[in-house]
Amino acid sequence: MIKMKKFNSIILLAILVVTFIVGCGNNDESDTDKSKDREEKLYTIGGNEFIFDSENAFWDSEIGCGVMFPEFIKELRNDNKVGITVLGPDGMTFEYGSQAYMQFLQSLEGLSEDEIEEKLKEINKYKVDFFGIFKDGGVTGYTTADIKKGFTNVDEIGEVDGYKYYFAYNDKFDEVILTEEERKEVNKIVAEMDNLKNNICLFGDKLKKQQEQKRIAVAF
Repeated sequence: MIKMKKFNSIILLAILVVTFIVGCGNNDESDTDKSKDREEKLYTIGGNEFIFDSENAFWDSEIGCGVMFPEFIKELRNDNKVGITVLGPDGMTFEYGSQAYMQFLQSLEGLSEDEIEEKLKEINKYKVDFFGIFKDGGVTGYTTADIKKGFTNVDEIGEVDGYKYYFAYNDKFDEVILTEEERKEVNKIVAEMDNLKNNICLFGDKLKKQQEQKRIAVAF
């Protein structure tokens, strides 16, 4: 698990729970407004047009990237089995919400900060971080060494606006507590890694600048 810089354990817990409860919304403008601000099309690593549709994709204008979901991942999202954690302005991780993991999170309710800190040492027995997208050169500046603390595979996927972007993923979850059905679903996710990687869109500061310009225009 990536250690979230500048966040304490209680904030970490809140973020992990919220990502599954709210259905993973986008940290960006609404679907209604989004098309008005796109002067040119954006494309995924695989060469397909990136469609800004919150039902089928997740993006973050601060991080400067997004990903469109394959059909199987969309189904898991609709079943609240895929959660997304935004790690500040420089990264996001995607998790599988198993029964054991959700029960583990519930077991932390009502504990003191020190007790939560201690219990979180066991989280790798329950938590399935299947992939993440990170950028180096931002506020926190994730390096490959930082990312490898939580992911066994790290691929540089591009550089935009001076930021290097990385696709990181895990492909073995033998030690994680999963039911037989959950393990089948996790294995299907692992089989989608190349597809997920190709569905990533890197847009750097483009959307952030558009939002700032819109705010300035409204102010005047």
